[in-house]
Amino acid sequence: MGKSGAQEKRGKALSPNDKESIILDDSFDETDGKFIRLMRLTLRTDYALRTLMFVGLKAPELATIGEIVRYFEISRGHVMKVVHELGLKAYLENVRGKGGGIRLARKPEQINVGAVVRDMEEELGVLGCLQGEEGYCRIEECCVLRSALRDATNAFLAVLDKYTLADLLGRDRLLSQLLGLPPAAPSARARTKSITLP
Repeated sequence: MGKSGAQEKRGKALSPNDKESIILDDSFDETDGKFIRLMRLTLRTDYALRTLMFVGLKAPELATIGEIVRYFEISRGHVMKVVHELGLKAYLENVRGKGGGIRLARKPEQINVGAVVRDMEEELGVLGCLQGEEGYCRIEECCVLRSALRDATNAFLAVLDKYTLADLLGRDRLLSQLLGLPPAAPSARARTKSITLP
């Protein structure tokens, strides 16, 4: 999504479950000059991944919900819900008391991106027939499209399964610069594995 598109979405009061809000990838089809929208994720998953990246980026210091809201310019209420859910699923832990905040409950290399997406998305089926809706379509018993879309969803998740939070933090200096954070100390996190990023 381009910058202007992201700004337009940010200006609307969107629910974290709004599937129209986040487009994971736009691919350009040269045959007809149009963009193809491949896979949609909810804002809840987007916020969850950004929260984990921010908290991991700040390590070993604690992060706060207020910082996440301020640096990403997103809804406090939505971030609070996401942080709570990430805590329940043992991705984050809360440190209470004066000077408290949140930190990762696991090492970045132990947090798998595909697992986070599965945990945060209520429904990954792109059509009703993949969402367990019995009798959704009269041809579903022999529909090749249904199988193709299931395979595509599994392939999409299989790619995300190759990434960990450590990989997402691989460009930590640039991430810190873009967010206006001080650069992370070299010893603050284990170095990420070698991976080619676009």
